Amino acid sequence: QATDVRTFYTEEESLHVCIFCVEKHALNPQYMVMQYGMKTSTTVRRAHLCESHPNAWIAACDKLGIDITAKSAQNTVRDYRKRHNQASSARDPEDLRKHFTPEAFVDAIVDFIISDDQVSHFFVW
Repeated sequence: QATDVRTFYTEEESLHVCIFCVEKHALNPQYMVMQYGMKTSTTVRRAHLCESHPNAWIAACDKLGIDITAKSAQNTVRDYRKRHNQASSARDPEDLRKHFTPEAFVDAIVDFIISDDQVSHFFVW
């Protein structure tokens, strides 16, 4: 549904207009307002938000409770969260996946053995 994109564009004269650009243009008439045709994909419009307005966009999504789940935006969101000392989204696969090291591999095997220690009724004589 792309709520993270559609919320931040208005429709004017058959164009999608970025609200963050409009705000900047109000402060500086030299600032160019980005406008996209009605058939322009949300991917292209999301890329504009990531590149031109990441702080305002992510903060507004957070305030409105809008999840940014598009894979193309995750690096931008992750960088924003790190800069603002915020926890990353639980949906962020990078946060769920441990980085591989030989030590981490051994630790994972030990954790598995300890947590899955089943009593066996068979004895080897």
